[in-house]
Amino acid sequence: MSDPQNNPHEEHGHGPRPGEKKYWLDNPKNVDLIWYALAGACFLLFVADFFVEKHPHFPIEEWVNFYGFYGFIGCVFLVLAAAQLRKVLMRDEDYYERKSDEDGKGQQ
Repeated sequence: MSDPQNNPHEEHGHGPRPGEKKYWLDNPKNVDLIWYALAGACFLLFVADFFVEKHPHFPIEEWVNFYGFYGFIGCVFLVLAAAQLRKVLMRDEDYYERKSDEDGKGQQ
């Protein structure tokens, strides 16, 4: 096993293995750059909301950054709903194998 200090990705299992092709997202600095670019774009859109003329249909649409908050709340709701739906729809790991074994058509 090689020294984790020489390859910082090795201790957590991230990044390419020795001899594999290295992609641009394997470099943590590039991942940080994406996060900073995303945060900067969000900030610019937040600031732009103060200068854009709005044509609201409802009074709540006049609030500062209403659509950003509305979208965020919608995404949070979808994640929470999916977590609950998973509990209802989830099956045992061997659900299909067990079903075929009961029918007598299991793998032999």
